[in-house]
Amino acid sequence: MRNLFKHCIASIILSSLLFFASSCKKSETNAVPTTPVNSCGTGVSFCVKIGSEQITGTGRYIIITTGAARQRILWEDGTGAAYRNVELDIYASSLVPGTYTFSTSPATGQAALQYYTGGMTFLASAGSVTITSASATSVSGTFSGTVTNGSDTRTVANGNIVNAAP
Repeated sequence: MRNLFKHCIASIILSSLLFFASSCKKSETNAVPTTPVNSCGTGVSFCVKIGSEQITGTGRYIIITTGAARQRILWEDGTGAAYRNVELDIYASSLVPGTYTFSTSPATGQAALQYYTGGMTFLASAGSVTITSASATSVSGTFSGTVTNGSDTRTVANGNIVNAAP
């Protein structure tokens, strides 16, 4: 009886040790999210694909107070006949995070997108811009949609604004 008692105690102790040892295993956890990578590339604050053209460069943030109050993100390249630009205007007296729908005749709280290339002006006929952060000195966000010039329609994809500054 005494041996049986010792074996029972030993079994209980051994079972307890195995239980605690197995419960101390490192549990699997999900990876901690990292800060998103600038999808435009290092040192680039503006990028978008319009039709087959990939546009990458510096976007400037301009606050326009004459006429309809609006916030503009502007990308420009070239001179003369080679001049191209993208103007993204958000019609608001101050810019706050949110989604602004493109319109060809924007009102307060809406946006407009103009793409100028090869002497032709394309205007956004659909889509939106989402501002993710905004201050008096920088703006970030994403945009997509379509731009048209007559019967020529082009897709606007993967538009990114990353800390565009004045």
